[in-house]
Amino acid sequence: MIEEILVGCKMTEYEHILEHNTRRIIYNYIISHPGIPFTTIEQIFELTKGTLRYHLHVLEKNNKIISKIINHSKCFYSQLKMEFERDILTINGSWNMDFEVTTNKVGNMIITNYPNSNLT
Repeated sequence: MIEEILVGCKMTEYEHILEHNTRRIIYNYIISHPGIPFTTIEQIFELTKGTLRYHLHVLEKNNKIISKIINHSKCFYSQLKMEFERDILTINGSWNMDFEVTTNKVGNMIITNYPNSNLT
């Protein structure tokens, strides 16, 4: 079943959120740069504030990313990576930063450099 989500004046199909090239690039950048501030994303991708807000809003509304205010700046994190790291912490009882979590073009999670793991 395809769930449609109203964002502004557009209907975005949940399954197609990361098919938009700009949105997918922003999402992958947030995954590899957790805690990146809005202004830094804006400068890197040279997007207008409105366009960037729209794409970040779609990602956040669909639980792909979360935002936190840190030192008066809105910073973004991958929801997927935070959930995975929380689960690894729960399983292992310790924090291991040797692994990396990324996504492919369609948003599938790829885990690399995790010791003794068949998760890649």
